[in-house]
Amino acid sequence: MSSDDHAVNTSPAGRIGDFYRKYLPIGDRIGEMFYATWMVVVSLGIINSVEGQEEVIPLAIAIAFGVNIIWGIIDGTSVMLTGVIDRARRDQILFDLRTVGDPQTRQEAKGALDDTIASALSDEEKERIIDLLAEGEPQGNPYIDPYHPSREDWYYVLGILAIDTFFVIPIIVPLLMVPDIADAILLSRMIATLIFAALGTAYAKRLNRSRLLAALFLGTLGFSVFSISYVLGW
Repeated sequence: MSSDDHAVNTSPAGRIGDFYRKYLPIGDRIGEMFYATWMVVVSLGIINSVEGQEEVIPLAIAIAFGVNIIWGIIDGTSVMLTGVIDRARRDQILFDLRTVGDPQTRQEAKGALDDTIASALSDEEKERIIDLLAEGEPQGNPYIDPYHPSREDWYYVLGILAIDTFFVIPIIVPLLMVPDIADAILLSRMIATLIFAALGTAYAKRLNRSRLLAALFLGTLGFSVFSISYVLGW
């Protein structure tokens, strides 16, 4: 590793990037950015629901932060617990392989392999993997042993919460910096639209699809919904 690479990796941005690459899959990151942006602009629709828009801006900003923070906690925790449940289920399948080893258990193990990179293997190759897994000794009893989230699981929740909170900031900045309310709202929607277009590009890049079409589609969809939510005062 060169000195330049080391400098990048030890910078705050580098450490944050390493954190997210380690604890949050890219699909989860992009999806959470999508929801975070969506919730902010919809929350800001309250500005157009009452008289005296200048007075309601602080409330709208507080609602945007509150909604995203609460959603980040709920979403991060629920997905994290789903992961713990999935881990417990995998342990149960492995335990059954090593204690029962009947055809039904082997079929369940094969199904578990199909949800991993091992899905590319043939049935015979999967059977060999199952044979190797079945050879070990059982470690505890996953049917009665309590399961708790690990430190890494809580890092996942923290990563989700940070995304939902951070994405409020660029969208509300115009409301704090631009004196004219109409111009501030328009600029806020444009920033959110650019974020959506960038997310469309990110999705397309990883799905080998047209980045331009994805950016135009998500950007247009976002701007349309953002505008409607503001007009209706959601």
